[in-house]
Amino acid sequence: ELASLREKLRCEQDRADQLQDGEGRLHAELVSLREKLRLEQDRVNQLQSGEGRLHVELASLREKLRCEQDRADQLQDGEGRLHAELVSLRKNLRREQDRVDQLQSGECRLHVELASLRENLRREQDRVDQLQSGECRLHVELASLREKLRCEQDRADQLQ
Repeated sequence: ELASLREKLRCEQDRADQLQDGEGRLHAELVSLREKLRLEQDRVNQLQSGEGRLHVELASLREKLRCEQDRADQLQDGEGRLHAELVSLRKNLRREQDRVDQLQSGECRLHVELASLRENLRREQDRVDQLQSGECRLHVELASLREKLRCEQDRADQLQ
């Protein structure tokens, strides 16, 4: 019975040794896992810190983008106003050019009419000269022609 108990004790001791060895391995594994966990936590902290910096940088970039968009909008508005002003100036220029053309056309007509009046005046003057060298009975007609001559001269002067 003593031998049997000793055998049981030896078996229990072996089992205790095995359990103690297992406990040692478990403790070593637990220490290793805790170290890995600490390293992972450090990495998480670094990533969170980096995420914070990226968030700040992203906000800064968004603000810069908004400012650039505002500037682009302002430039586009300015471009639109300049285009509208250019269109208006071109329209005014066309109107002024039309007016110049009309005035030049009128000037040409006046020039032609003035030349015609001068020719009429010359003919009337020739006729007056002929009448003056002629008979007295033509004196009335001469006075009439002189009146016409005066009117034509006034008109020519006005046109000039």
